[in-house]
Amino acid sequence: METPVRRFLLRLLLLTALVALAGFVLFRFFLSKYYHPLFLPLLLFVALFTFISFFWIVKTAHKDTGRFARASMMVTMVRLFVYLSIAVICFLTIKSNALAFVICLASLYLIFTPFEVSELSRYLRNSTKKNTARPGENSFTLSDQENSHKQN
Repeated sequence: METPVRRFLLRLLLLTALVALAGFVLFRFFLSKYYHPLFLPLLLFVALFTFISFFWIVKTAHKDTGRFARASMMVTMVRLFVYLSIAVICFLTIKSNALAFVICLASLYLIFTPFEVSELSRYLRNSTKKNTARPGENSFTLSDQENSHKQN
């Protein structure tokens, strides 16, 4: 059986390869003057950061689903802070094509973050289905709660 982390890693590697290929084609044939030599290291950093954050959130959700929301918000805040820090530092230190670097970083953020969110949603949906009781098997619903209040 395939674990959620392994499935995510395979999909992440595929997405990273597709983004690298698309970047190669774009920078080689269409936007060659905007190419930045740090594009590939930046791509690998974003992919690694995405994997680590997914792994951490899944482990947190596996232990306690109540902590999932806090972990997810914390990862989002850390991600924004780290990416913004990288963008500001590079924008101030790299004089040639700094704007292209920041646009690449923002594009990678907009590609990898929704991917991670969709994979987390898929994981939570699947784990919720496994943990949900079947109809008629001691399932407690809102209507059962309302009926108990009406009887009292």
